[in-house]
Amino acid sequence: MKNIQLLVLTCFFCGCITTNFNRQEIDLPGEKIKNKEERLRELYSETVVPFFEDLENLSIPLNFQVDQKDLSINAGAAFDYIEVSRGLIDLENEPIQIFVLAHEISHLAILEQKQILGIQSELPKGSKINDYKKVEYLSDLIAIYLIKTNYPEVFDLLDSNFCYLQEILGAASFTHPSGKERIDSIKKYVKSIRKGNEKISFRNRFIHIWEMQ
Repeated sequence: MKNIQLLVLTCFFCGCITTNFNRQEIDLPGEKIKNKEERLRELYSETVVPFFEDLENLSIPLNFQVDQKDLSINAGAAFDYIEVSRGLIDLENEPIQIFVLAHEISHLAILEQKQILGIQSELPKGSKINDYKKVEYLSDLIAIYLIKTNYPEVFDLLDSNFCYLQEILGAASFTHPSGKERIDSIKKYVKSIRKGNEKISFRNRFIHIWEMQ
């Protein structure tokens, strides 16, 4: 069994698209932003980081790095830094930028979420799905849950952008489910919260993904 901590160190969104999309911005307090890179840094520090502040044992990376040569929509996180691509900085859609950033930090939060939910088992290895893909589904779920509970207006914008997000997430690989598979998983959670309690829906969906075979 691979240690799950080894799986959360890096995660990258694959694919670069050229779809035109009207810019969607989120109103944040503070000074006017000088450029897109500063804007993304502010979205990270003032919007995304606070999502995770209740997770006492999570060390949130504050070292924000940029790969200026990567024009794809890309990001990755480890326990001491988060790295984003030039393509993510230039993406004209702030709700999706927030989701990407939250997804990356969610990789680091999986173990603590597991403990909070009282899951005692190790991540089981499924016969049809590998550990890497399970981690992607779990990180998507944590990100959507935290966005929904902390910033519902961003969630509403994401909800209307799922088709676009699916394009960005791209095709399946050994480590990543396809964009369609990931969005379908998110939609199952969204459907459940519209029928019941958000925390219960999150717990049930988390456990379902954890135990997927």
